[in-house]
Amino acid sequence: MSAQPGETFKPLTWRVENVPEGVTHEGLISCFHHDDRQYLKIKSLCPSVETPEGEEGDLTATVLFHPPENVERPPRFATDDMMNIDKEFFGFTPLYAPPIGKGPIVAEYALRFIFILYCSLLHMLMTLVS
Repeated sequence: MSAQPGETFKPLTWRVENVPEGVTHEGLISCFHHDDRQYLKIKSLCPSVETPEGEEGDLTATVLFHPPENVERPPRFATDDMMNIDKEFFGFTPLYAPPIGKGPIVAEYALRFIFILYCSLLHMLMTLVS
Protein backbone atom coordinates (compact mmCIF):
# COMPACT_ATOMS: atom_id res chain seq x y z
CA MET A 1 0.00 0.00 0.00
CA SER A 2 1.68 3.21 -1.15
CA ALA A 3 1.32 6.50 0.64
CA GLN A 4 -1.08 9.06 -0.79
CA PRO A 5 0.22 12.63 -1.15
CA GLY A 6 0.57 14.15 2.31
CA GLU A 7 0.07 10.77 4.03
CA THR A 8 2.80 9.54 6.37
CA PHE A 9 3.21 6.31 8.25
CA LYS A 10 4.60 5.76 11.69
CA PRO A 11 8.03 4.12 11.67
CA LEU A 12 8.35 0.86 13.57
CA THR A 13 11.15 0.00 15.98
CA TRP A 14 12.68 -3.45 15.65
CA ARG A 15 15.11 -5.28 17.93
CA VAL A 16 18.04 -7.04 16.27
CA GLU A 17 19.76 -9.67 18.43
CA ASN A 18 22.93 -11.72 17.93
CA VAL A 19 24.74 -8.90 16.14
CA PRO A 20 28.41 -9.95 15.91
CA GLU A 21 30.90 -8.20 18.21
CA GLY A 22 32.66 -5.26 16.58
CA VAL A 23 29.91 -4.37 14.10
CA THR A 24 29.41 -0.60 13.74
CA HIS A 25 26.20 1.28 12.94
CA GLU A 26 27.23 1.44 9.27
CA GLY A 27 28.25 -2.22 9.30
CA LEU A 28 24.87 -3.23 10.71
CA ILE A 29 22.99 -1.28 8.04
CA SER A 30 25.05 -3.03 5.37
CA CYS A 31 23.71 -6.38 6.67
CA PHE A 32 20.23 -5.45 5.41
CA HIS A 33 18.80 -5.73 1.90
CA HIS A 34 19.93 -2.80 -0.23
CA ASP A 35 16.31 -1.75 -0.93
CA ASP A 36 15.65 -1.36 2.82
CA ARG A 37 18.87 0.40 3.88
CA GLN A 38 17.74 3.94 3.09
CA TYR A 39 14.74 3.51 5.41
CA LEU A 40 16.77 2.31 8.41
CA LYS A 41 18.16 4.25 11.34
CA ILE A 42 20.14 2.55 14.11
CA LYS A 43 18.87 3.89 17.45
CA SER A 44 21.06 1.81 19.76
CA LEU A 45 23.81 -0.79 19.50
CA CYS A 46 25.18 -2.24 22.73
CA PRO A 47 26.28 -5.51 24.34
CA SER A 48 23.50 -8.04 24.83
CA VAL A 49 22.37 -8.83 28.35
CA GLU A 50 24.04 -12.26 28.07
CA THR A 51 27.47 -10.66 27.54
CA PRO A 52 29.32 -10.23 30.85
CA GLU A 53 30.54 -6.67 31.46
CA GLY A 54 33.99 -6.07 30.01
CA GLU A 55 33.94 -9.20 27.83
CA GLU A 56 33.36 -9.57 24.11
CA GLY A 57 30.12 -11.07 22.87
CA ASP A 58 27.02 -10.49 20.79
CA LEU A 59 25.40 -7.08 20.51
CA THR A 60 21.75 -6.04 20.52
CA ALA A 61 20.43 -3.19 18.38
CA THR A 62 17.22 -1.23 18.09
CA VAL A 63 16.47 -0.18 14.53
CA LEU A 64 13.91 2.31 13.26
CA PHE A 65 12.39 1.18 9.95
CA HIS A 66 10.38 3.79 8.04
CA PRO A 67 9.62 2.66 4.47
CA PRO A 68 7.42 4.87 2.26
CA GLU A 69 4.62 2.30 2.23
CA ASN A 70 2.68 1.09 5.26
CA VAL A 71 4.23 -2.32 5.90
CA GLU A 72 4.49 -4.28 9.10
CA ARG A 73 7.24 -6.55 7.84
CA PRO A 74 10.71 -6.27 9.33
CA PRO A 75 13.57 -4.94 7.28
CA ARG A 76 15.07 -7.77 5.24
CA PHE A 77 18.57 -9.09 5.77
CA ALA A 78 20.86 -9.14 2.71
CA THR A 79 21.78 -12.79 3.36
CA ASP A 80 20.56 -15.58 5.57
CA ASP A 81 22.07 -14.32 8.75
CA MET A 82 22.29 -15.64 12.29
CA MET A 83 20.84 -12.37 13.60
CA ASN A 84 17.26 -12.35 14.88
CA ILE A 85 14.80 -9.51 14.40
CA ASP A 86 11.52 -8.91 16.22
CA LYS A 87 9.28 -6.11 17.44
CA GLU A 88 7.77 -7.73 20.53
CA PHE A 89 10.67 -6.87 22.87
CA PHE A 90 9.96 -9.72 25.29
CA GLY A 91 12.70 -9.95 27.88
CA PHE A 92 15.47 -7.42 28.37
CA THR A 93 16.56 -5.09 25.59
CA PRO A 94 19.66 -3.05 26.40
CA LEU A 95 19.43 0.47 25.03
CA TYR A 96 22.64 1.94 26.40
CA ALA A 97 25.96 0.71 27.72
CA PRO A 98 28.19 3.19 29.54
CA PRO A 99 31.77 3.36 28.26
CA ILE A 100 34.14 0.99 30.05
CA GLY A 101 35.54 2.60 33.18
CA LYS A 102 32.81 5.24 33.47
CA GLY A 103 31.15 3.54 36.43
CA PRO A 104 27.51 2.65 37.02
CA ILE A 105 24.60 4.48 35.46
CA VAL A 106 23.15 7.16 37.77
CA ALA A 107 19.82 5.32 37.99
CA GLU A 108 21.59 2.61 40.00
CA TYR A 109 22.24 5.12 42.77
CA ALA A 110 18.62 6.30 42.69
CA LEU A 111 17.38 2.71 42.97
CA ARG A 112 19.67 2.05 45.91
CA PHE A 113 18.39 5.19 47.64
CA ILE A 114 14.76 4.17 47.03
CA PHE A 115 15.45 0.68 48.37
CA ILE A 116 17.11 2.03 51.53
CA LEU A 117 14.25 4.48 52.01
CA TYR A 118 11.72 1.68 51.53
CA CYS A 119 13.50 -0.54 54.07
CA SER A 120 13.63 2.34 56.57
CA LEU A 121 9.94 3.08 56.18
CA LEU A 122 9.07 -0.59 56.44
CA HIS A 123 11.14 -0.85 59.63
CA MET A 124 9.37 2.22 61.09
CA LEU A 125 5.98 0.77 60.20
CA MET A 126 6.82 -2.59 61.76
CA THR A 127 7.97 -0.78 64.92
CA LEU A 128 4.69 1.14 65.13
CA VAL A 129 2.59 -2.00 64.61
CA SER A 130 4.37 -4.03 67.27
